[in-house]
Amino acid sequence: MEALPPKLRKLWKYWDIRVAILLSLILQIALIHLGNRRKHNSKLRIRIVLWCACLASDSVATFALGIISNNLTYLYEYEKSEILGPSTELTTFWAPFLLLHMGGADTITAYALEDNELWLRHLLGLIVHSAIALSVFLMAWTTGSHVSILSIPMLFVGLIKYGERTWALRSASTDKLRDSLSEEREQARPIKPPFPVCIPVINDNSNSIFSEQSKLRTAYEFLVSTKRLFFDSKPISLSEKIAESVYRYLSFENAFELVEMELGFMYDLFYTKAQFLHTRCGFALRIITFFLTSSVLILFTFLVHRNKYPEVDICITFLLLVAAIFMEIYSVFLIISSDRFVVWSSMHSKKTSILQAIKIRSSPNPRWSNKMLQLSLVSLFLDEKPLPYRHILKLLSINHKKLEKQWYLSQKQVSKDLKELIFLYFKSYNEQQVLRYYKYSDVDPESLRAPSFEEEPGESIFFWHSLTEVLYYFQRDWIKKQNKPIAGRCKSIKQISRYMMCLLLVHPSMLSIDAIDPMSFQKTLDEYRIQLKSLKVTSKTEACKKMIEKAGKSSTRRLNKLFERAIASARKIDESRETHNEKKWNDLGRNWMILMKDAARKSKGREHAQQLRRGGELYSHVWLLMTHFCLNQRYQTV
Repeated sequence: MEALPPKLRKLWKYWDIRVAILLSLILQIALIHLGNRRKHNSKLRIRIVLWCACLASDSVATFALGIISNNLTYLYEYEKSEILGPSTELTTFWAPFLLLHMGGADTITAYALEDNELWLRHLLGLIVHSAIALSVFLMAWTTGSHVSILSIPMLFVGLIKYGERTWALRSASTDKLRDSLSEEREQARPIKPPFPVCIPVINDNSNSIFSEQSKLRTAYEFLVSTKRLFFDSKPISLSEKIAESVYRYLSFENAFELVEMELGFMYDLFYTKAQFLHTRCGFALRIITFFLTSSVLILFTFLVHRNKYPEVDICITFLLLVAAIFMEIYSVFLIISSDRFVVWSSMHSKKTSILQAIKIRSSPNPRWSNKMLQLSLVSLFLDEKPLPYRHILKLLSINHKKLEKQWYLSQKQVSKDLKELIFLYFKSYNEQQVLRYYKYSDVDPESLRAPSFEEEPGESIFFWHSLTEVLYYFQRDWIKKQNKPIAGRCKSIKQISRYMMCLLLVHPSMLSIDAIDPMSFQKTLDEYRIQLKSLKVTSKTEACKKMIEKAGKSSTRRLNKLFERAIASARKIDESRETHNEKKWNDLGRNWMILMKDAARKSKGREHAQQLRRGGELYSHVWLLMTHFCLNQRYQTV
């Protein structure tokens, strides 16, 4: 008994190549459209669609190329035919388009950093697929056929696109980047910021006239030093000093914008064809591929007798040609609207109307998501958002405990108050100041018996997050009555606390520290949930008060005791009348800046590079900013 009726098999035999080529085209459109959006969009659904498209695109194109080759082989060997039918002749014309699709979109060459290390595999794929496409071209060659002649330029276009992708992957691989950094070290080219005036003259008043071109050129000059942070042990000392002198005279808005630009350049280097496209060779090849593809479309329209071919195949062919031209136009648009092109145009002092229009872009594309994840420990204890279908997930042996942390995550916009808080701390950082400020502070780690970050980094973040959460809910009414700057600062400190807790529990690799034991944390979480559920607590403020009352009566687990010590310290700070609440929060904010700085010192450049493809992380911006202030004394290699 046959699984499929003969009619269905015949139908699939007719439509298999057509469905495959259309699916390959749809995947390419998805990659082009979404490839650049993940740079500034952290939504999970975009990453899922891109991941599926990246995995499927090459496989579908290879499958379609195999069908075309198989059809030709079957025709010559089994049907003993020496003449191609109209349908077969036109479908073989699609083979070069599949090479073009395997070349990928300009907006995404690698889904993750690991893809760049597999450039040799792509080189092998280039050789094999090109050989198959060439064999298809030779087997399908028909003397005097316009379709066969038009396959030649499209074959060149496909080979160029595939070669570009392989070159881009090789250029972004770790070994190649290390080699390029070694060459740059030998040259030891100092940074020359393109300011129209001396650096010390740049102050808060002149920040307003610090143009976008100047910012981009400065960020581009710093890129040489930034690459060393991702792949080397230490930047050139002269570059460090110049970067520090520049950042000290900037406002916090311009400083963070410069960091955004630097990380944007790094994203282009790791995940796109930008490094190749912004060369004379890359731009020349774009002109060639656009000219060839446009010529094929025009010649196909006027020279090929369309009546002899199936109408559906003619429609698909036109669709492939138009889509290929659209990809070329879109590529050129990306080039001339990119930050790197603005740098190039300003360095070469081009004055054409097109360049002037680009220079004064009214709404430049966002360079990162400008959002930060949030996770509240008190919300987890209260079980405010129970994970749906928890029992079903448990039956399916799915790690529902890990999913639960993801379920509780939320996102907040990174506010100007928070950026200013971070920038001013790094700008005014001084070891003696840090030691002195604890002398008259209610948040002195020693008096509160807080865990040392150097010895117990995970527990230290856990302690200070617990203290901040409880203190915030104790003083919530007071915060609401304060003016906007004070209330905004308190909320920013709370957001930093929740952000660091999120990194600790969900993305510990970003911190590069010994995180707290997941089993121990889960037991603590379950224990407090049972307690609060039995007390029928509904509000967070009430939960904090109840947990203080129960302090010392829970189990002897280390995390439980640590949490109880944190909430006891929060009550002590809240009830203290020696200092005003505003100073307490300022001191608490300074403590979080110290924790963030110490954590960033331990982080690795590779982890920050991975986060660039997920919309970016505030932690990466802090890491780069503190490096420019020469505060990152512990440099890590990849």
